[in-house]
Amino acid sequence: MKRMTEDPKISVDRVYNEFIESEYGNTALLPIKKAFQKAFDIVTSVFYTLGTNLTDHSSLNYENNKWGYSRHVSGRWIDPPVVRVEHDVNRTFHYWKDIVNHIAPVQFKSWFSPSFVEVKEVFDRRWMDVGEKMDSLYYRYIVTEKRYGVRLAAEALSEIEKTKPVLDSVAYNELQQLFYRTYLTASLHEAVCTAYYGIRIYTGDKKSYPKMLKEDILSALERITLTVNEMEQMRGSYPIGQYNWLNDARTALWYRDKIKRMLYE
Repeated sequence: MKRMTEDPKISVDRVYNEFIESEYGNTALLPIKKAFQKAFDIVTSVFYTLGTNLTDHSSLNYENNKWGYSRHVSGRWIDPPVVRVEHDVNRTFHYWKDIVNHIAPVQFKSWFSPSFVEVKEVFDRRWMDVGEKMDSLYYRYIVTEKRYGVRLAAEALSEIEKTKPVLDSVAYNELQQLFYRTYLTASLHEAVCTAYYGIRIYTGDKKSYPKMLKEDILSALERITLTVNEMEQMRGSYPIGQYNWLNDARTALWYRDKIKRMLYE
């Protein structure tokens, strides 16, 4: 924004070039720029779900984030409340009738929930149904988007790793660790979403859930464990503010253990 105020006609490409060259020199410009250019789609496919933000101050919180399904839904400020989701999903959704109605946990869809107070007009218009609406179609949309985020984060990390021969060790290590944490974050969200939204179908109408659903959930639980183990290896090597990255690892293990119990009840 600073450069835009200085030069209203400046291009996005030039902003990338100026920043990267000033911070890292021009020998690594191309791979770093390719990685940076993926950042928006990584964020909007990992921390967002089908066009709406479900993370709580960036933290992993799908089941208990009451404002993620009401106050913070992007559709509150868009008329009409529709969104085009790319990320290998490539569909247009209504924020309330399609997205929130399917992905919100049942406790945030009742007339006695915080959502009713926060977005009463949504209930008045009958844009949400009481009860569980997660189904195999929306499950596939969510898993597709999260896997897209993992793939993109891996591609960005690969671009950064190309710069090792030309960057000094301090600059390279900072960038490599940043994008490696990004990849692990994307992997953790994908695994948790696959297990969490999957178990909501599995514990519902067992006649209608997708083939191999239980196997997919079990595989996701294994990925949670593997990703958390990798995250633990980075303890003490990342900045901590209001958001502590490793807290997500503990949250993921809570999801893992709860879902595992639900599978065998």
